[in-house]
Amino acid sequence: MRSILTLILGLALVAGLAGCSASDQAPETANDSSDSAQQTDQTVTGTGTISFVDIEGGFFAIQSDDGAKYDPTGSLEEDFQKDGLRVRYTLRPKEGVMTTRMWGTPVDVEEIERIEDE
Repeated sequence: MRSILTLILGLALVAGLAGCSASDQAPETANDSSDSAQQTDQTVTGTGTISFVDIEGGFFAIQSDDGAKYDPTGSLEEDFQKDGLRVRYTLRPKEGVMTTRMWGTPVDVEEIERIEDE
């Protein structure tokens, strides 16, 4: 009985670790449009919208125009804490970092600017 339980727990552990290997990294994107996100070895640039996410007390995050979700570590400057604000950004994904929010890719904001209404 004990060996069956050990086997089941071992299989569950292997399955859990296999699921963890599919990380929540920034998606590969096409580089054919200036409005879609572009990823270099170390940064992601693109355009998107600031969203208020009501998890863990709430925080402001960036949803890119290509559907990627970015969770700025720390917080965005107060001028950018506006739900629905359109922005252009350069972000640095944080490798090997997990947050309690578990929403999007954790990033450091390298540059961010408001996109004026066109």
